Amino acid sequence: MAPTNSSHKLEPASLDRASLDPGHEGSFDQAGNAAAANIEPPNAKTKDAEPSASDPAGSARPRTPSASQASNNDLANGDRDRSAQMRSPGHDSEPMARLADFLFETATLKRTPRTGYQFLGRGHENVAEHSFGATAVAFVLGRMAEGADISKLMAMALFHDLAEARTGDLNYVNKRYVAADEDAAFRDATSGLPFESELAGIWAEWRLGESLEARLAKDADQLDMILELKRLASHGWSQAADWLFYAIKRLATEPGKLLGERIMARGPDDWWFERKDELWVNPKSPSLPERKREPARHSKAAPRACGELGEDSENELELDSESGPSLETAQMKEGSR
Repeated sequence: MAPTNSSHKLEPASLDRASLDPGHEGSFDQAGNAAAANIEPPNAKTKDAEPSASDPAGSARPRTPSASQASNNDLANGDRDRSAQMRSPGHDSEPMARLADFLFETATLKRTPRTGYQFLGRGHENVAEHSFGATAVAFVLGRMAEGADISKLMAMALFHDLAEARTGDLNYVNKRYVAADEDAAFRDATSGLPFESELAGIWAEWRLGESLEARLAKDADQLDMILELKRLASHGWSQAADWLFYAIKRLATEPGKLLGERIMARGPDDWWFERKDELWVNPKSPSLPERKREPARHSKAAPRACGELGEDSENELELDSESGPSLETAQMKEGSR
């Protein structure tokens, strides 16, 4: 969907989490365990329906559990086939094992290249590097935008390319001919996680692109690329400047546009390269405190054979506290032989 007018701030979209996450009604605590408040114990019996005036035989007819109760009972009794639900082979049903699998999958983004650089002709980056950069930009934009949910915004930026762990990165040219089912990839990557519903809602909001956080996250995605293109352009790669022209036009929010203008006006080295003569023309070494030298210690040499240096000799072996016997002492020893 094309970005809306940036001057109108939209509130975060209201999402129906149940519709986004069918069949996963059981809640989990922070340790990843099924919350007892929402799941009946395995030995719990279904209560009979209470009789009423309109249904005098109600007590003899068992109450039909709701879809949510049935789902929770299945989870509590271990009847649900977790491995099939996760849609990937080799998954353990234990929640902590599923978390470990998820982190291993996210780590593959460190080895998943961003493919646009093959058309740019210079530069290289993996998806994890880009996701980190976009998350840092999202934090800044969240501070600039009034009313933004920074936690949601950063999570959206952090996981916006999670599906590429399974689909790979498709650049603008690739997408003219290849269509990746990113929704299915994201769903399978997060299926069975204790926070599956939360990530499903964040992903749906990102894809819809209408909430304030989604629009800021999409600007963060572009601004991270703009930072890298500006770096390459400053090193003389003219094609990067052509790409910058269009990347700036994609920015849709006022904070994103303001930050983009400032990025274009700065150089990638300005944060450390202070243009001052005293730093670059006549640099001065920092003054170091003088080290105190300990007084020289003296020790008599051990008697030599044939009485070369006897015990009563006035020539003593002078030892420097740091460098060993002094040159003068060594020469004196040599002359006495």
